[in-house]
Amino acid sequence: MPVAASIRFFQAFSPVFKNAALAQIGLPTPHLLGYIWLMRYYPIFMNLQDCRCLVVGAGTVGLRKIRSLVEAKALEILIVDPKDCKFPEYPGIIHKKKYFEEQDLAGRALVFAATDRRTLNCKIAALCRERGILCNVADSPAEGTFATPSRFSSRELDMAVGTKGASPAMAARICRELGAEAGNRYGPMLRLMAKLRPLILELEIPAEKKRRILKKLALSRLTELLSAHKTEEAERLLRSLVPDCLHTKTGELLHDDQ
Repeated sequence: MPVAASIRFFQAFSPVFKNAALAQIGLPTPHLLGYIWLMRYYPIFMNLQDCRCLVVGAGTVGLRKIRSLVEAKALEILIVDPKDCKFPEYPGIIHKKKYFEEQDLAGRALVFAATDRRTLNCKIAALCRERGILCNVADSPAEGTFATPSRFSSRELDMAVGTKGASPAMAARICRELGAEAGNRYGPMLRLMAKLRPLILELEIPAEKKRRILKKLALSRLTELLSAHKTEEAERLLRSLVPDCLHTKTGELLHDDQ
């Protein structure tokens, strides 16, 4: 079968069955497709504070998922693993020392299949797809409905990087290097905007004018001036960009002591 036709055939199947479909027609599985197998995702930051999550498997990978859910302050993290495991101290963690059962999915909005059993991860993915539950499959991302990108987080900035499945290790490196550079360059400006944007949004002026002001601020040289600690020049520029009613606040806004 020609490669183009094979790929169309591959794309016609649900992700849960793609591996089997490829094997039947003599093509490599997604793990071996290399440049052909580049996944597409919709990037999103999720608020998990009201979300009940499930992690099946608490090995090395599963523990990473658990720690990330704790950092996101998920409402509840149900962990299903028959082994004794040590978890982060978090009031929302529930450990069921047993093997996975279908009823474990009840009420779950986010699921991580992170066991060392390929067939079980595949089964969990299929069950989640039937129920419309978002699922991440650690050993075969194509079977799931979302992937967890590499993430850089600082006081001012959250940055996520993915490589469409090509190399999670490279995604981690890119995120680490870009995150450090971006934090140094954009951090002072982001701290300013965290204080200034609410003041602009409260002004009794048309919404379109507010949008233009915020855009001008973002595109201005303020970022470069603040990262270079040129505070006086930054204040002069800031006063030229904001309405007169905010001029008395510019000095206070540029104090980076919060």
